[in-house]
Amino acid sequence: MRGKGITQNNTTETPETQKTKKRHGCLSIWLFLSIAFDLGFVVIYLSGSGFSLSPKGVPNWAMPALVTLLILEIICAVALFLWKKWGFWGFCLVNVIGFFINIGIGVNLLWPTTQIVLRIALLIVVLNIGDEDKGWLQLE
Repeated sequence: MRGKGITQNNTTETPETQKTKKRHGCLSIWLFLSIAFDLGFVVIYLSGSGFSLSPKGVPNWAMPALVTLLILEIICAVALFLWKKWGFWGFCLVNVIGFFINIGIGVNLLWPTTQIVLRIALLIVVLNIGDEDKGWLQLE
């Protein structure tokens, strides 16, 4: 069979099926903005600038937990840049945990609900934009 080769997974692939992954521009922008905003909030929270979206009397564990979640979300976004499907599931899990932390520290229910729905819904949308460059189909 001419033009076929055995890959390391012991599957046969023709040169036509071996294509370079291409990211849709909207997915790239969304991932970049997600990382930028998360990094910005990590810097703000760690700088002690007094900026807080949560009410006074927040437990001592809340800020380190939120910073940890932001860092995990950055890791998941980078994984999505590297075409890892676990980055999507990790992103969803981190946002669900963040939702419960925000509710636990007394943030108004509307803010975390809107945030979780929009962030996950937008990620699903940008992963499914395009035809040949649809991100979801390229995740490993």
